[in-house]
Amino acid sequence: MLHQTLDPSSRMWTTDARAYERLWFGLQDDAGRLRVTHGTAFYPNLARSEAFAIVVHDGIHTTVRAYREYSGDRVDLDLPPLSARIVEGLSQWELALATNPWSIDYQLTWQDTKRPEFRRIGPIEDDDGVITKAMAGFETFGRATGSLRVGERTFDATTVGLRGSRDRHWGIRNGVGGRAHWVGDLTRSSLPPYFPGQWVEFDDFAVWGDVVLRNHDDDRPAERIVGFERRLRFDPTTRLFRAGTVVNHLEGGGTLTLEFERLGNQIAFLRCAGYGGPRGGTPNGDVWAGTHDGPDTVEAETFDLNDPQVQVRLAGLDQHHCVVTCDGEVTQGLFEGYEPELYERCSAGEPTFELVV
Repeated sequence: MLHQTLDPSSRMWTTDARAYERLWFGLQDDAGRLRVTHGTAFYPNLARSEAFAIVVHDGIHTTVRAYREYSGDRVDLDLPPLSARIVEGLSQWELALATNPWSIDYQLTWQDTKRPEFRRIGPIEDDDGVITKAMAGFETFGRATGSLRVGERTFDATTVGLRGSRDRHWGIRNGVGGRAHWVGDLTRSSLPPYFPGQWVEFDDFAVWGDVVLRNHDDDRPAERIVGFERRLRFDPTTRLFRAGTVVNHLEGGGTLTLEFERLGNQIAFLRCAGYGGPRGGTPNGDVWAGTHDGPDTVEAETFDLNDPQVQVRLAGLDQHHCVVTCDGEVTQGLFEGYEPELYERCSAGEPTFELVV
């Protein structure tokens, strides 16, 4: 049941070209050798559907993207070779990247480990009062079972500790539809400067951006994070994030301090998945979310992130696989920022940003 208005379910609640509906999973292993990002999105007002997978193994970054015309059916989550299936609502999913010419594939079952939180984000407006983001949805964390193959190596998801975060969002997002539909200054990302890109699960709680989520058997509600202090260190060659501290001020009082340290060159460059912005869209075609204009297509590309200049070329909205520490507990998680804008904010000493050298 998908109806939100009196219109048929094939139509969106808004005529804004940037309207979207999306599922997204970001997973990492315990050893800092594997990153998996899986997403599917519909852009009904642009008549496009997309799915993507990013797999990073020991700094080798491969993206598979599938594009097709929007069918009007947002229940069908199969865009071969990528597919997703809800096994149990707000609890369990199946994700797959079928065998393909690019030597990466997986069959994973995802199980939520934190209680999903529904909330609205925005609307967020630019200086002229025009909406840059308005969205709602569910957010949580979980673990994966199953297997993943990279080249001639096959990994058991349980053995390597594959886990991470997921979200299920819908609304309006800047970047959908490309430059023609961008609202505001295209030389700056539309991510609000106060939003910390942190996705980290601990035993008893998890931090999803600006909200603290709880375990299923914890009766306490989720808690908003209302303020941040960031002290960040960057690679002197690439000016990409290397390590840092985020002090999170909680709505109910008190703080959570997270210490991040990036593992090797395990970075997911989301431009490769169509998350366009000031640095452009996909590196080899400048395709943004919803802008593929052509027949149904599957394509892929591989980059060696162990070359610093490759990182510089791909930089944009980036997710760094990190070791994360909070109150003595050590885990794995993601730190995200728009780059090199993140370095520039710290270097300029903007509020809540401090450069560590």
